[in-house]
Amino acid sequence: MRTYIIGLGNPGETYTHTRHNVGFMIADAVAQKAELMWKHDSKFKAEVAQDMGKGIFLIKPQAFMNKSGEAVGGIVRYFDKEELAKTDAPNLQSVYVCYDDLDIPFGQYKIQFGKHPKIHHGVNSIIQALGTDQFWNVRIGTESRFNDAQNMDQASEKIPGETYVLTPFTKEERDVLAPMIERVVQEIYAKAFPSQSSR
Repeated sequence: MRTYIIGLGNPGETYTHTRHNVGFMIADAVAQKAELMWKHDSKFKAEVAQDMGKGIFLIKPQAFMNKSGEAVGGIVRYFDKEELAKTDAPNLQSVYVCYDDLDIPFGQYKIQFGKHPKIHHGVNSIIQALGTDQFWNVRIGTESRFNDAQNMDQASEKIPGETYVLTPFTKEERDVLAPMIERVVQEIYAKAFPSQSSR
């Protein structure tokens, strides 16, 4: 089965630097490391970058977040239909889904297999499309409201989550985010491509 690295976000310049688009940022960093160019695939409504020789397939769905599964499910089923058909609940060890997570403080991240937040419309869409939640979750912490709020209730009352994820990172946050993305990409490579992880 090919290795799929999927970055979640919303299409359009309006959302480019927002918290909800950190998955796109991860995918762009992987593409740069792998020296791959993005191309628009109108059939699947996604930006894709691939090296079929190495079995690397990068995906940035171009529907809005809650419809991410349409592109991901379509692409994975097209190229690896037999693998998905082996069982009712496939174990997708070579699928990595990268996204923002308000359950994790900004500056931290988790790369976990089969563990995802209860509420994330993009991830839920992919689970529904693939018929399983057994894939790698690259969860990037974007929660900074706690810096001046004592608890989650105060933070969410100050700025609702659905509004907060569409706010851009501050300059100070971007300075922290850039090296963290580098570390995340290195870890993805170490898991997905052990022989290339030192590049």
